Amino acid sequence: MSKAQPRPKLATEIGSASNENNPNLNTVLMRLVLGNLVSEVIQVALKLDLADLLKAQAMTDEELAEATHTKPAALYRLLRVLVSVGILEVSTSHRFGLTQMGQLLQKGVPGSVYSTALFFGSPRA
Repeated sequence: MSKAQPRPKLATEIGSASNENNPNLNTVLMRLVLGNLVSEVIQVALKLDLADLLKAQAMTDEELAEATHTKPAALYRLLRVLVSVGILEVSTSHRFGLTQMGQLLQKGVPGSVYSTALFFGSPRA
């Protein structure tokens, strides 16, 4: 017979001071809260073909804006979100490149999630 798992304590049982001292709870919850935003940003990156544009070499935000025919300021904000979630990396010279995770958004590479991400990020009728 297996032991019963203890139930998670409610916030009222723990006390709010406890939550302030547990940054992991905050991080996990923020990831859940921002999940839809990140999913939408990835969807835009897929539609702009950023992973394939960056597969050969890192590019500046201006170069990427020109290649994707987008407004540089808006694209820069999108690139920064992709950096914050680990899909892109940025150098001190403002050149953006793919991380190992970002490489999986390329079309046709082993382990690619391009098609899956495109499918699940698309609107449903």
